[in-house]
Amino acid sequence: MAENLLEAASSGVVSAGRAALKEAVAECSNPDWDGYGALPAKLESASWAERVAAAFPRGLGVPHFSFDPEGDALLEWFFGKNHVLTVIVSSTGELSYAARINGAKVTGIEVFADALPSRLAETARRLAP
Repeated sequence: MAENLLEAASSGVVSAGRAALKEAVAECSNPDWDGYGALPAKLESASWAERVAAAFPRGLGVPHFSFDPEGDALLEWFFGKNHVLTVIVSSTGELSYAARINGAKVTGIEVFADALPSRLAETARRLAP
């Protein structure tokens, strides 16, 4: 029974994440969507972002999805000023990330290959409330 509840909760997080990503793509799909010359959201980046977000621990919840001015997907988890993780997902699956956890800063660039790179996975585990 507990396993079914966990599975349902996990499925709910994934569904909510897909809906949030779809909304971000719609908001950022036109050139100059930010009023400062931003490129439209790259669909390849959004596709990678969906896979990347699904690989994060469910305990983090649904990230805030947006796009940077280059059209790459941006995922952010914010649990207060000392617990923040931002991940930029390129259209080739490259992950650029920065985190602040209890005052410590962690940054890196990794390639996503169906699982979170170990350093990023450890950073996400440390971020979880």
